[in-house]
Amino acid sequence: MFPPTLSLVAHPGTWLESKNTITDNAIFGRILLGEFALTPMLATGIFMVACWGGYQYRRAWKAGGPRWKLWVYGLLAGTCLLTVGFIPLAAVG
Repeated sequence: MFPPTLSLVAHPGTWLESKNTITDNAIFGRILLGEFALTPMLATGIFMVACWGGYQYRRAWKAGGPRWKLWVYGLLAGTCLLTVGFIPLAAVG
């Protein structure tokens, strides 16, 4: 991602610490898995939105409501659950 001549300050254990160029697969693993993390409070909020979306989906489905509502609420709940499920939580303390 960065030219080899570019000097950046790197914290120990981050992907910037590697001296290799884009061909280093460990860099991509650290970017995708190690740099993004949800705080417990944010994860709880996202989970609550997923629960609300699932509840609204069920209400629209039982009432025979419009299909667009099923899609909106279903995608909202699914996206929130996938986010909480696949993005790691940040360590507290």
